[in-house]
Amino acid sequence: MIDINWKKGPEDATHWGPDTAIYHECFYKKSGDTWMFAAGHTEWKWSSEPVAPFDEERMSELVERNQP
Repeated sequence: MIDINWKKGPEDATHWGPDTAIYHECFYKKSGDTWMFAAGHTEWKWSSEPVAPFDEERMSELVERNQP
């Protein structure tokens, strides 16, 4: 099981994706039809640039945040 530190990402993050050969570790949220990301290089703040469309492999790697 992956131990995700949700506290380092934005409070409104809904998903997390691991570091891979193609993607950096990021937190994600969907805004309308667009996925936004927050990564270490953005100091874990939402980027003003939306995520390029995910491929199926990346979508399968995302972990959804459990809601209380």
